[in-house]
Amino acid sequence: MTLKLFQIEEPSDEFSHSVESLKYVGIDLGTTHSLIAYANDQGVFCLPDKQGQVLLPSIVSYDTQGLAVVGDPSDLIQSNIPPVLKVVSVKRLMGKKLSEVGTSLPYQIVDHPSYPGSIGIKTPAGVKSPIEVSANILLELKNRFLASYVGSHIAGIVLTVPAYYDDAQRQATKDAALLAGLPVLRLLNEPTAAAMYYGLDSGRDGLYVIYDLGGGTFDVSILKLQNGFFEVIGVGGDSALGGDDFDLAVVDYVRKALQLAPLGWSELAPWRLEARRCREYLSAHPSTEFKVTQNHHTHVLDLSYAQLAEICQELVNKTLQIVHHTLYAAKVNKDNIDGVVLVGGCTRMPQIKTAVKKYFSKPVLDDINPDEVVALGAALQAKKLSGESNLTLPLLIDVVPLSLGIETVGELVEKIIHRHQPIPITIKKEFTTSVDGQTGIWIHVVQGERELVPECRSLGRFELKNLTPKKAGTLRIEVEFDLDSNNLLTVRAKEKGSLQQTEIRVQPSYGLTKEQIQTMLTEFAANAEKDAQKKYTIELQNEATDLLQWLQKEQVKDADSLSTEQQHKREYWVSPQAL
Repeated sequence: MTLKLFQIEEPSDEFSHSVESLKYVGIDLGTTHSLIAYANDQGVFCLPDKQGQVLLPSIVSYDTQGLAVVGDPSDLIQSNIPPVLKVVSVKRLMGKKLSEVGTSLPYQIVDHPSYPGSIGIKTPAGVKSPIEVSANILLELKNRFLASYVGSHIAGIVLTVPAYYDDAQRQATKDAALLAGLPVLRLLNEPTAAAMYYGLDSGRDGLYVIYDLGGGTFDVSILKLQNGFFEVIGVGGDSALGGDDFDLAVVDYVRKALQLAPLGWSELAPWRLEARRCREYLSAHPSTEFKVTQNHHTHVLDLSYAQLAEICQELVNKTLQIVHHTLYAAKVNKDNIDGVVLVGGCTRMPQIKTAVKKYFSKPVLDDINPDEVVALGAALQAKKLSGESNLTLPLLIDVVPLSLGIETVGELVEKIIHRHQPIPITIKKEFTTSVDGQTGIWIHVVQGERELVPECRSLGRFELKNLTPKKAGTLRIEVEFDLDSNNLLTVRAKEKGSLQQTEIRVQPSYGLTKEQIQTMLTEFAANAEKDAQKKYTIELQNEATDLLQWLQKEQVKDADSLSTEQQHKREYWVSPQAL
């Protein structure tokens, strides 16, 4: 008789709350790790996986069979499965063009064949867009929730983004949530989410700086709390500066110390992984050994905390320069800051804390887990927006991270919404034609602080047709910019005095159309089901392998207690066929 073994799991008291209170959640889609959290009347919690881990590594591995595994695949994909490609740090690719991305990634990126102008990542399962990879991560978080609360559903999420994300990056993040079947209530800036959870809304009026250094992005936000208003008065940052850059600096240092040639993209992965391990280890220890084995050759170098501090000093200084410029743009003196909050896993590095303390000449707030605080703040906001909570949160007033405008004659930028204006906001401006008898006009929407179009980011173009032919300078065209609370832009244009008008939700010129998104939705849903079936099969194979190995060990241990006949037959007891 063959018996099947089942794992018995009982819900812990910590997560035995009502399903009704779990319909609205907060999600932190991070460069290194991602989390899902919820809030109810009893508190705010990050949801763990079956092993009790709340941090989901933001890694998607693809194999030649088309399987996508999210997280650390080492416990799912055994040596008998075809080699996989790990896609890491995909957040740094969101909403970007191929020309805007460097070559320091451990995989190959190309122009996407199905979505021209969008980045494609070459995997054994085909070319994937950053939106699709991010959707896989979000779907894994969604399934984590559904597995914990059978029969429940997610009615809405607050999804966090770096404060310095532009329109294209925000739209790409929202599209990823759409692919994963997650309705977005709001995109919330990560530093703002952290500040909300830190309890800056508890009556401590004043100015606070949120210093947020994550795996792939750096943000700094200046928040003013006064009389129940939570106002963001300044944002700055770099969406291509984070822990990945610190790791690459370590790799470069070790490579030069060992007198090795520059590494190609296909060689980088183990070096980056070891650099991250060393960096995290040196946050609490005086020294460690950097060790990588590649192509049957082992490279070893001793690293000290002092050396790491020296390696990272230039990047630390870069973050402080951004802090300085953000304070200056917001017209805030650093001496008037009442508190500094550290957010993001990289702020565990002692040299970061030391540098920030020295710059502001005051202690920093870092008593809450910097990896979880953003997701927890997003969960609070989600619960509030659901309308089903008595949570008392301040009125949140956010600002525009980068100026928005249109191209005028001579490739000049006419800014319509300026940086640091509060949102949501709607502004109208009038323009005219430059050529006699014009019957159409192209409107080119750009984003950035520079004065010339080539030095700003193009968000998209659209045409206003069938204009009344008039002499140059006499036609009046009204352009309206409407920026919502998610920092997503709609542009309207019309000829004053006529019925000719047009309206678009600005679709970045290298983004995806509604039709392309719909195609991706169909393909993603089909692949998600296939991936789930393959993953389940591999998990069963792994469980059987573990059981087989355990039985073999037990046989060896108890061999002396068996009769001669039993010892002769024992090799058949644990055969795969018996399982």
